[in-house]
Amino acid sequence: TEPATERDEVRETARRVRTLLDNGVDPADIGVVVTDRATYRGILSEVFLTYGIPFTFTNEIGIEQTLVGGAVQALLDLTDEETLTSGLQDLAANRLVTLDAFSIDPDALSAAAEKAPEQTLERLLETLEKDDQTATADGIRELVATVDSSDDGFAGFTSELADVLEALAVEDAVEEYASSDEATGSHRPAYEQSAWSAVERVLSSFNAVSSYLAEQQ
Repeated sequence: TEPATERDEVRETARRVRTLLDNGVDPADIGVVVTDRATYRGILSEVFLTYGIPFTFTNEIGIEQTLVGGAVQALLDLTDEETLTSGLQDLAANRLVTLDAFSIDPDALSAAAEKAPEQTLERLLETLEKDDQTATADGIRELVATVDSSDDGFAGFTSELADVLEALAVEDAVEEYASSDEATGSHRPAYEQSAWSAVERVLSSFNAVSSYLAEQQ
């Protein structure tokens, strides 16, 4: 049966980890992945200490709290009609995202969005065109069409997502941010670099299994 609470879940995990340790497994070879740091961090600390399990938290913040994670989430939001316009605004506001490849003016996009909050994509595009921002409107159409390649299947989607991230110059921005004077003394650049490495690994994994998944569809 499933554990009734998060604490029960952690206790069950701790017992399994304790068994592995007692069988001679190196603690460095054991990892525990949680879905919500805020919920599990305190419980893990308390329970693992009780069971005498050595541990460290490898990530102080989750990828969802990084600018890289925000960029990926915003792109995913472009595939959902309900979050599409907010996703566009998040991209425009993200300092690691460059929209030049799609000829999108972030300021024009933000200004149009402010005129009619929670508007549909169609209304946003109409507002941009009324403001003589046709290039930005066309760029948004191209970006949305590129990301929302639902007809191409899983392999096509992950490939397009990787291509769009490259077009948005996220990796270059992460590297530049890490070497900037502003980053001196801050842990933030390391978090962003770690987040980008994680995104690359995930996309690489998806690419590796995409052909297999396609055969199963």
